[in-house]
Amino acid sequence: MLVDTGSAVTLANERFIRHLKTLRDVPKPSIRLETATGTELEITNACVTEIILGNSVTVQHTVLCVRELPHKILLGWDFMRYHGCTPDPTAG
Repeated sequence: MLVDTGSAVTLANERFIRHLKTLRDVPKPSIRLETATGTELEITNACVTEIILGNSVTVQHTVLCVRELPHKILLGWDFMRYHGCTPDPTAG
């Protein structure tokens, strides 16, 4: 799992998300996403799933499923704002 302060939304690798407990599908947004290098990301689905933080806290959040995303889950600013998280780069 990667916390990405440069991402507006939370993303998940479409293959990885198949192994998680998805609570429900939600409408796929009509937005265009691209990486920092300008490569366009293909959104294949959107769903609400459970995300476990630190092996002790489980939260529900909407994720956009992306084809061939290099990370299992990428937590974006939407996640941090909604759940009151503050990135701490010194925590490791």
